Amino acid sequence: MIPDLEGYLARLRKADGRPSWIEDGLGAAAHATTRADCRRSKVGAALMEPDHSVTLTGYNGAPAGGPSCLLGECPRGLLSYEEIEGLTTSYDTGPGACVALHAEQNVCLRASWTQMRGSTLFSTREPCPGCRRMMTGTPLAYAIWPGTTARIVNGRFLPERWS
Repeated sequence: MIPDLEGYLARLRKADGRPSWIEDGLGAAAHATTRADCRRSKVGAALMEPDHSVTLTGYNGAPAGGPSCLLGECPRGLLSYEEIEGLTTSYDTGPGACVALHAEQNVCLRASWTQMRGSTLFSTREPCPGCRRMMTGTPLAYAIWPGTTARIVNGRFLPERWS
């Protein structure tokens, strides 16, 4: 389990000892990180439908059949942190381009519109601006990551912090 999630999950546990629905969703996302194909970052996401069933998980990594970061096939994965800091391009363009899709992208690409309608996307980390923009174009109702719940209304992300 991801260390920074453990405290959040413990505080969310119901009085009867069962996991809360948020704990369940974040736990499913945390489990998905074990499949991540990246040398630098392990991110997981999970889709929970309105009936609280977790129907999809995703993780960061190259598209199926694509180059593998863990096998040394991602240009960004071969660079040191110092080399990355010196780049003048974003993470997905130029000489240090990352080959991975984000965990949130993988979930949204695999989910049907029906599955996403009114559902919640859980992520182990705050979604990047590109993933937020993508999620506002879907029928998702919420995005939740450690410490934050964001409602998605009329193409806008409305985050609310919690602890």
